[in-house]
Amino acid sequence: MAIDHDAAGTKQRIFPHTEVDDAFGGHGLASTLVRQALDTTIADGYQLVVFCPYITSWIQKHPEYEQYTVKPTTDHLAALRG
Repeated sequence: MAIDHDAAGTKQRIFPHTEVDDAFGGHGLASTLVRQALDTTIADGYQLVVFCPYITSWIQKHPEYEQYTVKPTTDHLAALRG
């Protein structure tokens, strides 16, 4: 699940956690899920705010996505607590 956030008129999407059921592990499903979610988010004009360790690791392996990321702040944490 992702949370949409507006930071002074800038659209951001917060990714707190990514999870794939163990029954589907090892088949690349998490990577496919993340790529689709990030591509859709970028296409929709949002910046990426990533808390999820899996997505952070995934972006390190796909550095072309780094330009769309924003470092999480306390405002982002507050939005997650909603």
